[in-house]
Amino acid sequence: MRTFSAWRGRADTYLVVPLVVLVLLLAGPAKEFITYGYWPAAVAKADMLLYVVAPLCAIAGAWEGGRFRRGGIRCWAVVRPMWRIVLNSLGPTLVMAAVGVALAVGVMAPAAASAPGLPDVRLIGVYLLVVTAHILVGYGLGVWLAPALALPISLGLSYVWLAYPAAIEPFWVRHLNGFSFESCCNIADVPATRALIGSTLVALGVVAAVLLALSGGRRLLAGAAATFVLAFGAAVTVVWPLGPEANQPRAGSPRCAGDRPALCLWPEQEAARGRIDAAARVSRCPAPSPRAEACRTQSTSASRPIRRRRT
Repeated sequence: MRTFSAWRGRADTYLVVPLVVLVLLLAGPAKEFITYGYWPAAVAKADMLLYVVAPLCAIAGAWEGGRFRRGGIRCWAVVRPMWRIVLNSLGPTLVMAAVGVALAVGVMAPAAASAPGLPDVRLIGVYLLVVTAHILVGYGLGVWLAPALALPISLGLSYVWLAYPAAIEPFWVRHLNGFSFESCCNIADVPATRALIGSTLVALGVVAAVLLALSGGRRLLAGAAATFVLAFGAAVTVVWPLGPEANQPRAGSPRCAGDRPALCLWPEQEAARGRIDAAARVSRCPAPSPRAEACRTQSTSASRPIRRRRT
């Protein structure tokens, strides 16, 4: 009964079902933009579904922060470190975040299931870290603000940070939130390493800053601010050279075979080499058309010698 009562008081219990439903509903439109048969593209397009996962997880974090605030735990003589208390409180919320990320990647996986290789674990790791940062920001808002303010602010702040940078310049701003990979990737590209590192630095800076700030004390608050500023500055330095898209040319080169025409294909295309070769050879021989036949007839008749008629 205690376990049931504890879960009944958590926001995760009520948000996990809408999270699953919304991810499944949005999966259909998101699949229209996938480069099929390529794992990096399938995993990168999963970030189009995480626009739902991160804000809902931020709300759950804000709710748990409000419970922490109402319990007055900061006024107790607590022996355990604050970060352990926070992470213990957010355990189910972190599980919900992992479920959301796994579901988002899973619904995109069939588009690349037949391709060689495995899903890009770097992207999945960035998604998990970024959603964790959103949860901790929501938790901090729940601790410091009343629920009537913390819940809507955590939802709005999470969504704005995910969606708005993609619409503004300079371009480096959009590579800091971990959700700039929706334009990646065609088969000759991979996710940009600079975008992955920049997003990781910002998320780690947010996580560390919130945990330090929740621990209390002026020195820790100053340390939290300094940690976030340093992490954010390092991330900006890393992503500064990037353009509007978070991709880069993949390592290696396609394998070329055949002659007239020579086909250069990536490993994901090798299974279709025969069909592509046949189509390429057919395209070199244009089909006859009435106009071409008339031109050939005219040129043939013009080349015949003219014979003089006898009178």
